[in-house]
Amino acid sequence: MRYSVLFLTALILFPAILTDAQIPTAKATLVISVPRTSYKVGETTEATITLQNVGTEGFFIYKWLWQNFDIELRDDKERPLCHVDASINCVGIKNKRRGVDTILNEDFFFVSPADFVGGHWRLRTSCSLLPSSPRLPAGKYHVSALYDPNANCAPDLSKTHTKFPVLQSTLAATPVEVELSE
Repeated sequence: MRYSVLFLTALILFPAILTDAQIPTAKATLVISVPRTSYKVGETTEATITLQNVGTEGFFIYKWLWQNFDIELRDDKERPLCHVDASINCVGIKNKRRGVDTILNEDFFFVSPADFVGGHWRLRTSCSLLPSSPRLPAGKYHVSALYDPNANCAPDLSKTHTKFPVLQSTLAATPVEVELSE
């Protein structure tokens, strides 16, 4: 009887342990590129942020990708310039009865190995939200970027078994230096 209980316990737990061990993990990198490294004071700087799948397995990523990025122009003391933090409050019907496949089809897209996604951003060198703020002075600055998968109201699939994982890693790009000159 005792062996039967142990056998049944092992039979139940073994597939769960094996399944967890076989779930692939998403591997990605975040890169910043700028078309030029020198701008005139008051001129808008530009940056392209690229998130690339560097793994051997594909992964899913939330469709509203730009909501997951935090892109900043920073000074030499690592202070963000004219950055506005917005608090996102997820509202709406949260308990819609949708299956995982439906959620993935409606809210996510698939990134195959070696593929990439990203966007192009224009970064002001003066604060448009505070018109009385002066333009940034000439000097060296850098563009920084962070990808945070938890920065928006995406459905949480972190504990859901899918054929391919959902990217759950927070990624930081190596900052790129830009110079503002007179």
